[in-house]
Amino acid sequence: MENKGNMLYHNNNGNDRYLCWTEDNRLQGFMDNSHSAYYTYDASVNAILK
Repeated sequence: MENKGNMLYHNNNGNDRYLCWTEDNRLQGFMDNSHSAYYTYDASVNAILK
């Protein structure tokens, strides 16, 4: 966990997942052993790119 309480790392049965957060606590992206995604948000806080 980072100082804002957001999870940065999670392990589930050997699958390591790393999470990245924006300054306003929105998920910016993640990466694990076989997948990754990056999220961008509009002014209304809607995810516009996955």
